[in-house]
Amino acid sequence: MQPLFAPSSVQLLDGDRSVLFTLADGSRHEARLIPSARARNLRLRLSPDKGLLLTVPAGIPATALPALLFSFLPWLERHLPACPAPAPLVLPEKLLLPLRGTALQIISDGPLSKGRRQAASCTEPPLLLRAGSKRLLALVRDEELRLYAAATPEDAALLLRHWCRRQAEKLLPPYLQRLAGQGGFTVARVTVRDQRRRWGSCSSRDGGSISLNWRAVLLPLSLLDHLCWHELCHL
Repeated sequence: MQPLFAPSSVQLLDGDRSVLFTLADGSRHEARLIPSARARNLRLRLSPDKGLLLTVPAGIPATALPALLFSFLPWLERHLPACPAPAPLVLPEKLLLPLRGTALQIISDGPLSKGRRQAASCTEPPLLLRAGSKRLLALVRDEELRLYAAATPEDAALLLRHWCRRQAEKLLPPYLQRLAGQGGFTVARVTVRDQRRRWGSCSSRDGGSISLNWRAVLLPLSLLDHLCWHELCHL
């Protein structure tokens, strides 16, 4: 005779890249492991779009996790039934980068072959993104950002993300250098990075170096100015 409720348990999955929590009601909930050199404690959180995420300090081996994670089971049993399902991914109709000064209409325009034929007439260099076996293409034409081969919202979001980062690498360094010149600062190097926990960073060594988060290209100009002046003041 099968028991009405299964015993709660924790087990490793996917080559030690995730853990599976089995709750007393039999429901299963997978959490993706995120190794961190900075974290000092295990941290479990629920992301609206990525589900359960478990931050693991670098010194804890994955094989030791099942024994350490039982303390999270009561929290999961209290909170997961009340948690709403992740919201479906919805892409914006327009994309505004304040440094460009105009909003681009976002259009899914068909297969990659069509995009390749249109590439010669686009007004900016095209972006061809290789994501595993997929090839995604973004073109700018007549104040429109056209996406090709982006069959799913996830494909389109990935392509938009990379296109925005390329724009950030093009627009942010000269903008910060102009502000530096206005304030009498000298900056030897400006880089654009995918920083996860900060908007920017500054080093005064080797003539001064500033790194900006690529997402800063999406900020209103007043906030972007604040960020740039903040980093310049570290010099």
